[in-house]
Amino acid sequence: MERELEKDLIEIEGAIKEHAKRDNVFTMSVLQRCYKLVSELKEYKDLEEQKKLLKLPCKIGQKVYMLYHLCEDAAWEIEEHKIRLEDIENIGKTVFLTQEEAEAALLINKMSRKSEEIFEWLTYRTKEYVDFLTRNAPKKDKAEWNYRFIAALKFLGDYSLEDEWKEFEEG
Repeated sequence: MERELEKDLIEIEGAIKEHAKRDNVFTMSVLQRCYKLVSELKEYKDLEEQKKLLKLPCKIGQKVYMLYHLCEDAAWEIEEHKIRLEDIENIGKTVFLTQEEAEAALLINKMSRKSEEIFEWLTYRTKEYVDFLTRNAPKKDKAEWNYRFIAALKFLGDYSLEDEWKEFEEG
């Protein structure tokens, strides 16, 4: 693209010189404006190739919606906000262009935190269950207890309990 723009600039320069000889002032002024516009386009394309040109998803100062919370334990809330340049990198994370996007993100955030709490509770209860199995498994019904123990370990994804497993097997 850059090469094409350079060729265009050379051709426009040539046309300007040609029309200067003919004293065609109107065409010359149009060509000079074209030369200026193509030069600016070339400059923008150069900046874009160097990754120095930033295309913003909205205007600075435009109304956006931010997710925030006052402290670690506080609930997340949505606040209307005028976007600043430093907010751009958070668009789609904690800054949203529409209220609907912000509300959807807030719902996902709540569901995610709730699922983490549930998983922590299940993990705790499963570990208690494994402890119970290790201490109370009857010798005669060992196959059923083995199955339960393995299921609990698989749920936990925690093979750090191998010692308890060996103790259970031997016990």
